[in-house]
Amino acid sequence: MIFLLDTHVLIWLLEGSEKLGKQARKIIEQAFAEEAVAVSAITFWEIAMLEQRQRISS
Repeated sequence: MIFLLDTHVLIWLLEGSEKLGKQARKIIEQAFAEEAVAVSAITFWEIAMLEQRQRISS
């Protein structure tokens, strides 16, 4: 099974946000270990737009 991470999930994961539940984080980390995680190319564009609009910071 491949997990496609949505933009907000990827942001929460990278920030270590508590908005991403412990169980979800565990599943995603396991999927990373199994090389079963994907991120859409548009996600990186969305992150760039959020940063440009100062809705997130790097």
